[in-house]
Amino acid sequence: MEERQEFKKFIGYKWEKPKEPKIYIHGSRQEEVLRSRAIKKLQGFEFILIGDRKIDMEFLRKEVGFDDADIRVIDLFCGAGGFSLGVKMACEEKGKKIALLGIDAELYCCATYARNLAPTICADIAELEFKSIVPRYITMVIGSPPCPQYSTMTAGMRKTPHYIDRFGHVRKLEK
Repeated sequence: MEERQEFKKFIGYKWEKPKEPKIYIHGSRQEEVLRSRAIKKLQGFEFILIGDRKIDMEFLRKEVGFDDADIRVIDLFCGAGGFSLGVKMACEEKGKKIALLGIDAELYCCATYARNLAPTICADIAELEFKSIVPRYITMVIGSPPCPQYSTMTAGMRKTPHYIDRFGHVRKLEK
């Protein structure tokens, strides 16, 4: 019975969507994204080219608004944002203000995340350099790499484990 109440609470959850969804496009993804047909389909987004800029505390403070939050979360391999939404709901239930930043290589995932939750960086995690992010400054780093070999979305396509190779790059945040 308790599970049913929790489910009803989840279904009835209303979150404040970002007014101006932002997608920061990093490194080698810039040229690919700008040439793609997808960018023409995505209306109402602010696309910001950040080149090979380092993801440092200044970026997180100015661009993402991490200073105003009690809890600061970076979601690696963010996808559409299910993991972040769960964390956001839990924080709000405890009365904590949360700031989120999603990072994913897929443009449509970034667009969904940006439209519903928070700014995203469209980037290959292997190319990102996390410079001078003090561990005390970031409350949580979450990540759930996709499982392309089990996805119905990739049926009939060559299923390369490129995300699995990228998960080792998460260790950059430890340094």
